Amino acid sequence: MFNYDIPYNPTRVIQRVGRINRINKKVFDELYIFNYFPTATGEAIARIKRLSTLKIAMIHALFGEDTKVLTKDEELESYFTKQFRDSLKSQDEVSPETEYEDYIRNLRAKEPSVIAEAMKLPKRCRIKRSKSSGMPGVLVFGKKGDEYAFKYSSNGKECVSLGVAEALGLFKAEVSENADNTSKEYDSIYSHILKNLFIQKKEVALDRGKTAAIDKVEVLKTRFVNKKDYFDDLLYILKELDGLPERYARLIRGIDADRLEEGVIDLEKEVPHKYLVGIIEREQKIDEGKESLIVSEELIS
Repeated sequence: MFNYDIPYNPTRVIQRVGRINRINKKVFDELYIFNYFPTATGEAIARIKRLSTLKIAMIHALFGEDTKVLTKDEELESYFTKQFRDSLKSQDEVSPETEYEDYIRNLRAKEPSVIAEAMKLPKRCRIKRSKSSGMPGVLVFGKKGDEYAFKYSSNGKECVSLGVAEALGLFKAEVSENADNTSKEYDSIYSHILKNLFIQKKEVALDRGKTAAIDKVEVLKTRFVNKKDYFDDLLYILKELDGLPERYARLIRGIDADRLEEGVIDLEKEVPHKYLVGIIEREQKIDEGKESLIVSEELIS
């Protein structure tokens, strides 16, 4: 395994290694990991090795680990605690799903039998939750080729895309919660979501908040002509794909007219152009794969 880039969040590296030997699909008895860190000059500026090894050491201290994924001597250095915390805060803001990645990783390490049982569940599982989610409706997770989608509908008339963290937050349940049989309203809502699971939207639902975000981006596009490509892609995702998580739409709507430049800088940090390009590329490749529905849940108010 050769890692030519090391992210500040080393759970990304753990994910890569985990894809080689999955549960019940062991390929190799031994794995050799080669990581490329910056030169001394680059490290002095970016501190990637120091911050990433600090975080992996803290993960080891909390959860335990029998594999060294970054360096031979993964030790906690208190001198870099502040840099670590600042980096972790920034990383978690960009990747809110980190909480769930860490949870699943810990579950695999501590309770592999739970993961094994989950893998035995048949596709197209459907259940009704017995505890309130605050968002009554149906939530579906599907996959097509290498792409996936979380779609939600409250009434079977409109279907919206959810970000990973938002969707996993709705799927999240206590072990003590019992499943229930779906209601008679489930089938119609579920059928509507299934029809729209991987199709590209050509119209945006008449949602006031979404319309406000689009209007704001239109204004920003005229004010910041040097960022035309960025705002063109942002508009395309908002208007044509309806693929931008609501929390980012709220961020756009919240940009202050008196602080446009600062607002755009913050927006590009939270929603980098690379992220937008990735959404567009994924949508363009969706038709190449075979659609597979994984699981759906009926949520109650």
